[in-house]
Amino acid sequence: MEIKSLAALKRALTVGTKLRVIDHWQPDLIGTTRTIVQTQTNGVYSETPGNDKWKRFRMPYPAAKHVSFPAPGRFRFDFGDGCFWELEFEETP
Repeated sequence: MEIKSLAALKRALTVGTKLRVIDHWQPDLIGTTRTIVQTQTNGVYSETPGNDKWKRFRMPYPAAKHVSFPAPGRFRFDFGDGCFWELEFEETP
């Protein structure tokens, strides 16, 4: 799956989509798999079953200038304040 814009990414992030955390400002999330459980116009909510500390959290969409696509099937949000996420699609519903 190749996505090249924030608009296309928003369309691809649907309920049931599984994302693997490649890099994150919270190192204990790296390597976990998140499943999108709710979508909104300004972000998505995801869950990791069996992980009580990080079970459910919101991932807001940043401005397009803070989004990059380092490899096919991967995207990175870099909010510029030390908070960043790099995720990779595992499955789409």
